[in-house]
Amino acid sequence: ITVRSMVDFFLLLLVPGAGDELQGIKKGVVEIADAILINKADGENKVRAEAARVEYNRALHYLTPATAGWRPRAYTASALEDSGIDKIWSVIETFKEKMAASGAWETRRQAQLQDWLHTVIAEQLKRDFYDRDAVQEALPDLETAVRQGTLPPTTAALRLLQIYHNSAK
Repeated sequence: ITVRSMVDFFLLLLVPGAGDELQGIKKGVVEIADAILINKADGENKVRAEAARVEYNRALHYLTPATAGWRPRAYTASALEDSGIDKIWSVIETFKEKMAASGAWETRRQAQLQDWLHTVIAEQLKRDFYDRDAVQEALPDLETAVRQGTLPPTTAALRLLQIYHNSAK
């Protein structure tokens, strides 16, 4: 999910015959893809890859697209047979053109920059929090109390935050 917020086009790369073809839906990754590429669609895998492509396209039909104004599809490719690579590249170029024309490309880029800003802030605050001597001193006992069930996690967190705020004064 984090990767989705960092890329312009999310291509989910899968291999055929790796178990339940729709297993990815359970993990939520299919819902965030702009396209799916079933790789290694050659030799004995060709029939399985095509079956997976059909199955994913059927599933994608029922999902809300990750990018407004774009309908994700599944494709097959084989580097061994040099097939499908040109097609998926064309899909990516079409996506960029369509998103740029609609303004969605720039909107996504702006959202990515804003997300990046908030990530840097959150990481620095977290680092500052855990680097405080007072927090480091109190943390082991509070973690033990939480694990033992003698202190609710919310109460422990609030205590640690209070320790952090008090140590900043």
